[in-house]
Amino acid sequence: MAEGGSETATGAKPKRKPIVWLGIFLISHSFLFSVVFSAAGVVALLLLPVLAKNTYISENALMPGSVASMLSNQEVAEANRLVNDLTHSNSKTLGSAIGSQRIIAQHMSNLGAEVSFHKFHPQLNQFHPLHFFSSPDSGRVEQNVSCALHGVNTVGIIRAPRGDGKEAIVLVTPFNSAKVNLNEAFSLGIAYSVFSLLNRVPWLAKDVIWLVPDSQFGEYAAVSAWLRDYHTPVFSGLGTLDAEMCPESNNLYGMNENLSTERAIYDGFKRAGTMAAALVIKVADRSEHFEDSLGIYAEASNGQMPNLDLINVVNYLAVHRQGLRVKVEKVWSLLGLKWLKTLGEILESLGHFARSLNPDWKFGIPAADYVEGSATLASSLYNQALGIPTGPHGAFRDYQVDAITLEIFPQFSSLENIARRNDLLLRSARLIEGVIRSVNNLLEKFHQSFFLYLLTSPAKFVSVGVYMIAFALLVAPLPLVAASLYVNSSNSDSSVKKGKPAPSAIITLESWKWLYATKKAFIVHLWGSVVSLLPYFICQIPSCTPTTSFAIWVSLSVLSLVVMYVVLASPSSHANESQSQREEWPILKSVTLSAAFTGLCLMSVINFATAEIGGLLMVPMCLMAHPLKPDVKARSIRTLSRAVCNLILGFIGFPPLAFIVLKAAFEGTGSTNVGDFWSWVESLWAWNSATYLYIGMVHLPCWALEMDKALCDELVQEVFQRLPPSTSSTVSLVSKRWLHLYRTSTTSLSLRLTPHHSTLPSLSSLLSHYPFLSSLSLLLPSDPTTAAKNTAFSDHLLLLVSSFCPQLRSLRFLAGPISLSSLTSLSSSCTHLTSLCINLSRSRPLFLMWVIKFPSLKELSILVCSGDSVDPNWEHGFSAEEDSAAELGLESLCLSGIGAGDWGFGWLWRSCRKLKKLQLKSCEGIGDGGSFSSFAMCLQGVQELELRTCRAIIDGVLLKVAENCDSLTSLLVYDGGSRDGLLKFFSRRRCNLRKLDFRLPLDLNNDHLLAVAKNFRSISSIKLQSCCLVSGEGIKALAIAASSGLEELALVNCDVVEREPGLLATLGQNLRQLRKLDLSYNEMLVDKEFASMLVSCNGLVDLRLRGCGGLTYDAMVSIFKSCKRLESVDIMHCSGIQAEAIQFLVLSCPQLRQVQVEQSKVTDAAKTWASCKFVAADA
Repeated sequence: MAEGGSETATGAKPKRKPIVWLGIFLISHSFLFSVVFSAAGVVALLLLPVLAKNTYISENALMPGSVASMLSNQEVAEANRLVNDLTHSNSKTLGSAIGSQRIIAQHMSNLGAEVSFHKFHPQLNQFHPLHFFSSPDSGRVEQNVSCALHGVNTVGIIRAPRGDGKEAIVLVTPFNSAKVNLNEAFSLGIAYSVFSLLNRVPWLAKDVIWLVPDSQFGEYAAVSAWLRDYHTPVFSGLGTLDAEMCPESNNLYGMNENLSTERAIYDGFKRAGTMAAALVIKVADRSEHFEDSLGIYAEASNGQMPNLDLINVVNYLAVHRQGLRVKVEKVWSLLGLKWLKTLGEILESLGHFARSLNPDWKFGIPAADYVEGSATLASSLYNQALGIPTGPHGAFRDYQVDAITLEIFPQFSSLENIARRNDLLLRSARLIEGVIRSVNNLLEKFHQSFFLYLLTSPAKFVSVGVYMIAFALLVAPLPLVAASLYVNSSNSDSSVKKGKPAPSAIITLESWKWLYATKKAFIVHLWGSVVSLLPYFICQIPSCTPTTSFAIWVSLSVLSLVVMYVVLASPSSHANESQSQREEWPILKSVTLSAAFTGLCLMSVINFATAEIGGLLMVPMCLMAHPLKPDVKARSIRTLSRAVCNLILGFIGFPPLAFIVLKAAFEGTGSTNVGDFWSWVESLWAWNSATYLYIGMVHLPCWALEMDKALCDELVQEVFQRLPPSTSSTVSLVSKRWLHLYRTSTTSLSLRLTPHHSTLPSLSSLLSHYPFLSSLSLLLPSDPTTAAKNTAFSDHLLLLVSSFCPQLRSLRFLAGPISLSSLTSLSSSCTHLTSLCINLSRSRPLFLMWVIKFPSLKELSILVCSGDSVDPNWEHGFSAEEDSAAELGLESLCLSGIGAGDWGFGWLWRSCRKLKKLQLKSCEGIGDGGSFSSFAMCLQGVQELELRTCRAIIDGVLLKVAENCDSLTSLLVYDGGSRDGLLKFFSRRRCNLRKLDFRLPLDLNNDHLLAVAKNFRSISSIKLQSCCLVSGEGIKALAIAASSGLEELALVNCDVVEREPGLLATLGQNLRQLRKLDLSYNEMLVDKEFASMLVSCNGLVDLRLRGCGGLTYDAMVSIFKSCKRLESVDIMHCSGIQAEAIQFLVLSCPQLRQVQVEQSKVTDAAKTWASCKFVAADA
């Protein structure tokens, strides 16, 4: 024993079993086999029309057509009398719902049948999460129905003379009792002729039920209601039926009492035996082939099909006995595809070649048959996958009764021709007779033939044993690739730990990273369940359009995903990416492939067609999924092709987009919108289709997981950057990974700091999470009492910015005065800085030669603040050479707070030869010791000049501008300018001024405006605010001079508007090109004056009336009448304009996009309309 045991212990490893060796071999070569199996699955699917077999009758007892038909012209004549009675009832008082039903019941009763009526109420098909795969009567609704809203089915039963009453055959002829038409009457005539024959034959062994459902509320609803009551005992008579629900008089009584027949209508619900089969008979308008034809519809709910023998019997009798052309549904758009026709021709050629080698090889069919078979197969697949019955026969399959709908297509004008109508009626009735004879021969239910099959033509089918091969080949790569990815990931971990390469395809359990991936997959699939349940609640919202419902569904789905990730802890909870985290996607892909394989296999048991179509979309998407980032970086043809395929498959795999693309391809883009997808999905859940559950709980979660793996960080960051600011920050709540991506995608940040000892470490930690900032704004409230301390604190802040933000292009640093050393550190770190705004402590002289250190700087803003005089020359070796200069690239310069005694700016003026915009704010000097000689050197190319509260220097600056600048196009003066200084500037015309803005110009009068009108006729914008000395004469002269080009006019708080009536009317008549008008804070402006100007200014797009308390509702009416192009209006603080005026304006102006008004004045109706028109109502 011991000896044998030692030999076993020291002997060779046991040989693997062949099945284990085969599994390892397949996993080791998963890529090759996945390509082969996927291609084979698609090829097998394309070969199904070729592999289809001819239909045959499995049950010998059926014996179709074995005896001659007994139906004669006598039954046809009786049927014609019924048809005539029904069609003539339209012109009589009797031609109502009750009258037509009375005629049908009377003819049934005359044949000796047991006649009864079945009253039902229409039921609303509404989504309920617990009704999937439930019994049909679980959805019965008996509350909240109207007694006036009901339908009445007419039922006639013939008892079989040779039967025991245990079995029955059902004939169904849908009939709209409220509107009689010839086609429905003709279908009733066909059924009546058969019914009258069966009443006399001795061979009948099964009861025959003739159901005439009232289809005014839908054919399916009427048949389903009768079947539900047929299989549910009701212990009440006709008079007590629905008595508790509708106690008022019942019209059914009148139908019973008025029938002048010898036989009575039976009170109560009449039943026969167990249903062996059911035939639904319908008559269409006309045939598409200009011959009498028969359409067969067999698909029921969730892909259920009747026994194939029933279709075979109908097809055999129709073709070989009655000479009818039999057809089934096709996808007509496939018939014209050239590639499909080419494929058919190739297969036809291969068939000829195969038969030339061996005549017994029966491979290949004609190309035309292949194309038509493919179109029929596609229709059969789609209808089964959809899970919605193609006719009222579907109600019978819910009770396991084999049923089909037979739709007769008469030849063109057959029903108008009496002879042809009688011939078609005779042939159709004999067809029904033959089918009933065959079913009557059965001693048990259909069971010999197939229940799982696909039709390629009425006479050819593909059995489950054939089409499952295509599905198995299609999904076989999923477990292979999943196992391969898991093995490779586990082996790589093992290799890292042991320090040596791992053997291929050896499965280890050392790595537990699959738990993390499984957790993520579980959460996403749980989210899919939530998405599937959301429509139940959305349906409760009243008066909701499909587009709105779809938008709510999408919004709630995204919100639920965010909430679930936050509550359940995001599986992607990694703040920083490491190498191991970037390599976790193979495990996640492995789990996703396993989930997809499991979901598709389960779905194939419930509904194969759904699994097959879902596999065609999901398998390529799952197998091709790969992170886009390494593919894009590799830049090879292979990786770029894979990236493109990923994007295309991801686009097509998203259910709404796939639906819209397919609908647009088949029906055109003109009839496509997102609301159509909601309507389509609504039909799925209304019919309790399992396809809806597959989309929500299998396909959508797998798509989300694949997209999460495929989308690279750069693409997600690009999406984050394009989100609106109000919602962009919320994406950081989804997961820590998304928080990291949001921070790395953020390029602009604004912070308000407090001078506290914890500010520096907090800012350091914060900036470390934003490595790609290009714009930063730091604001620190100033404290004049601690200027020296603030300088040191500010220097530390600026050093932090220099360390953590090397890619800055714009810096607004208003956190206190800074020293030259910190600026030097900033210039060496942020070499791409183009915009800089800083505070400098006042020192004499002010040295600015540090600007040379910023070669890319285009915009510079300096605020000189009070502080101790510090001479920094010795610190950095800067010297103030009087005549030195440099070639700076500054294009915009803003200087604030220059004192009268400050100097040192001369070097800056001499160096700014490319300056285009100059702003001086609160300056008492120009920083050059009172001399303007250097200042004049920077004015040559200035285009925009702003002078704000610079009274001491404004005249000198304007004089130098008038002498040296010929490129100025825009001038803004706020609070300053003497009468003579302004007049000299306007009189010396060197520039072509286009924009003029004067705010609080105390000395501005008509002389200045006349000078502007004389020298600047091409001016396009004039803004005057608080101009007390200006009269209507000057403004009119200016308007007349600039009438051809003035597009913007602002008269803000100008009392001339109130002093001179008729001024606005004159302005309007001369300024017909005006597009922007600002009359804010003219409190005495009245409606009449305002309207007189708008009559002529029809092109306004921007109107500002803030603070005009004298305007009322009439002003809004004037805006509506005159300003048809208005896009933006400001009516804040207009006390005379109330909520109804705001509502009128919002509802009336078609181009309006922005309204600034108090929130309290916006009514609910205005808010709703504004949201529909994307109008922003700002408070």
